[in-house]
Amino acid sequence: GKMALHLALELNGNNHAVIKTLLDKCSSLSSRMDVANLSTNLGYTPLSMAYSRYVQSLQSGSGCLYGTNTKDFSRMSSRSKLAWKTVVLLLRSSHNYHRQKQQQHYDTRCGSSANKSVKWECVDLGDYDNDDDNDSETKFQILHTALATDVPLEIIQTAMSLHPTSIQQTDYVSGAFPISIALSGPLTTNKNEIVQCLFDAYPSAVSTPDANGNYPLFYAAYAAG
Repeated sequence: GKMALHLALELNGNNHAVIKTLLDKCSSLSSRMDVANLSTNLGYTPLSMAYSRYVQSLQSGSGCLYGTNTKDFSRMSSRSKLAWKTVVLLLRSSHNYHRQKQQQHYDTRCGSSANKSVKWECVDLGDYDNDDDNDSETKFQILHTALATDVPLEIIQTAMSLHPTSIQQTDYVSGAFPISIALSGPLTTNKNEIVQCLFDAYPSAVSTPDANGNYPLFYAAYAAG
């Protein structure tokens, strides 16, 4: 039940060029499925595998983001940096899929002649060679996108360290704060720790209405059913 993308991440997950090439080859599928979150028979997804590899690289002691200086990305080992780039690449792929679905939903409801300013652009993964993991033009916010998956705490800590102001930003599409996405999303791994981390970084979010006028408590109650 493995795709070539699973095998590449399993055998040589730090070969960023190979991952990019495979994602580019999967681009014809990206409008129909979220390839970054396709599961094997054992439940592993390319994204979960990339998450694990990144966390392992931090724990190897060969250049950890946490400890001496939690905001100095340059102190990370080359292995950790490559692993992080792979995480970003897969999150961008997932972002592309969901933004395309959002666009299709909008076009269906509003018609093709609707306001053309509402357009969720998708980044060309084949041309993605930089470390810009927040992009207002393509509506990509790594913290918000990651929180919509079952993400390890270390991924959130890194995203917040690299983009400290993102904790105060609402999602471009849903209008929700990061803590609200965490409360209502699919988080199961370290959910309490992640919510606490987000709260500590921006406690005002719990008493600030988001772009929809909702508070985090609303999302928590909705998720609880």
